[in-house]
Amino acid sequence: MSTFTFSAIVGIAVVAEYRPMQSRTIDHAKQEGRLILAQLALEHVPTGEEMISIELFNGTGEPLAELRLCYQELEKQPGAAERVD
Repeated sequence: MSTFTFSAIVGIAVVAEYRPMQSRTIDHAKQEGRLILAQLALEHVPTGEEMISIELFNGTGEPLAELRLCYQELEKQPGAAERVD
C-alpha cells in the first residue's frame, strides 16, 4: 500500500488539503480523486472560464497527477448552424 494526498484547487487558489489515504495503486488513488473533484464541483460551481482541480501527491509530497474540471460558456447565434468537421 502507498500513501497519497490531495489538494483541491479553485482557479489558482488551494482551497483544501485532504488527509493522506492508503491505496494499492495510483489508478485507485485517481479514482478517489475524481470523487473528491465531483464533490468540489458541487461546493464551488465554476464561473466564467474558471477551472477546478484536484492535485494528487505521493507520500513524500511529490506531485503525481492533476485531475481538472473546466467550465465554459459558449454563446450561440440564433439561426446559425454550428459547423462540424
